[in-house]
Amino acid sequence: MKDRHRKIAEQTPPERAIERLRRMGNDGFTQLTALSDEQLIDLILALSWELTIVGRESYAREQVGDDASDDSFTLVIGDDALMINVNEVQHRLVQHVKYLRRKESYPKEDIVRYLISTFAETDRSYLVEKCYLNIKS
Repeated sequence: MKDRHRKIAEQTPPERAIERLRRMGNDGFTQLTALSDEQLIDLILALSWELTIVGRESYAREQVGDDASDDSFTLVIGDDALMINVNEVQHRLVQHVKYLRRKESYPKEDIVRYLISTFAETDRSYLVEKCYLNIKS
């Protein structure tokens, strides 16, 4: 078991994404592209919701007064790069939903490639698997 964990830890984010997609079935890419437009929209909206939680990781507490109570702190953006990344991905996800609803979308394969590569780059491919499993249940 330890060797398996070591192998996973040594994988790059895209390799981990492929491994997670394998757990979705024989070919995660094929399964995702086989979703109906409405299921793909549900997946994208679920991913967008998950990203709001990821975005909260960028928050930091900043003291605004001399008092150490909870009232003297405010939330600020502590990790600008993470917040910018989340914002840009959210923008693209909402754009895909808009065009899927209008039937003016990019090819479904391109959308799925975007989802897989984007979430693999940030090592958050588990969100694709989680959202996929939720919409299929």
